[in-house]
Amino acid sequence: FAAPASPFAQPRIVLGGHLIGCVTAVTVDYFTNPAWITCFLPQWIASPLVVATVITIMTLTGFIHPPGAAAGLIFISANEDFREMGWWFIIPVQMGCLISILSALIVNNTVKTRHYPTFW
Repeated sequence: FAAPASPFAQPRIVLGGHLIGCVTAVTVDYFTNPAWITCFLPQWIASPLVVATVITIMTLTGFIHPPGAAAGLIFISANEDFREMGWWFIIPVQMGCLISILSALIVNNTVKTRHYPTFW
């Protein structure tokens, strides 16, 4: 809301960045959570691995949205009950993004000097 012209705040970047964060976190959980048969990495490496991987993928794809890395970190840092949500974690995160984008559209386009989005 404070920087509607920022490339990091555009709808495609917001949705894509959070999607990358969620998908990466769930995938890393398969490799670090002892509850899964696919676990081969120690659990203590999960948080730094998620953040580093998310930032790398965001940079390579051009979907740089720092809160997306935070979404991945929230998932991988949560307790076991929360992580059982697995791929379903993507739905509430993306819904939250859509609500934020809708709010930004309303707030920033009610003033004639502000326009959001600058690109989709």
